[in-house]
Amino acid sequence: MRQISLVSGLLKCLVIAGIMTMTAVALASCATFKSTAKAHYTEARNYFFRNDATMPTSPLIDNGHDFDRLFGAAAFMGDNGRPTKIDFKKSFVIAVVLPETDVDTSIEIDDMTVDKSTLTLKYAVKTGNKNSYTTRPMAVVVVDNKFKRANVVLKRK
Repeated sequence: MRQISLVSGLLKCLVIAGIMTMTAVALASCATFKSTAKAHYTEARNYFFRNDATMPTSPLIDNGHDFDRLFGAAAFMGDNGRPTKIDFKKSFVIAVVLPETDVDTSIEIDDMTVDKSTLTLKYAVKTGNKNSYTTRPMAVVVVDNKFKRANVVLKRK
């Protein structure tokens, strides 16, 4: 009888220790988990939206063929004149393209966050003087493929 109570007591101690360990792990993970986190991106420079392209139906572009169909390189002299290299094996792009306008317009990327399965790109549109010509304002960001399956949301401020 004494052996049964000893085994029973040991089992209770093991169960209690296991519960305490799981509780400690759960509390520690909750303390470090953030529901919304910043997502790293790089702004692609020196591209333009092609005149013969139609507005993209999705902001996400995951291959070079589709990208080249929509955008052209706008290289100029100097180190800063080269278009940003995009490796579609490792990355995809998110494009913000606005309608054609004769007003000086720029798109400023504010930040990008990831929350569960949603990738949110926040941007602002700045306008200036009226021009004698039209342009198609656009901005392109390069994002790591680990976010490729996320639902992309564009949020204008």
